[in-house]
Amino acid sequence: MNNKQELLDLINLINKSEKMSLIDDILFQEILTNSALLLALSDDALADEFSVSLPTVTRWKNGKNVPYSIAKNLIYYRLKKLAFAQLQKE
Repeated sequence: MNNKQELLDLINLINKSEKMSLIDDILFQEILTNSALLLALSDDALADEFSVSLPTVTRWKNGKNVPYSIAKNLIYYRLKKLAFAQLQKE
């Protein structure tokens, strides 16, 4: 699978999770991890992007905790925006 398809798959996964009434924590962890890989974002960059601490990003990626639903929606919005921007570059 090429990077463009992976980015489109990521966007679709985010869209799917946004529509769920109770967003699965494992799905959030998967989206965050895949986003970091596909968008080449370090944990520091993710922390800066979402205005959170580095330990917070680490806890999210390790599944120790997740943000509240409203924060998740904002994170998904920002990740989709970054993924669409990356798609336009390719």
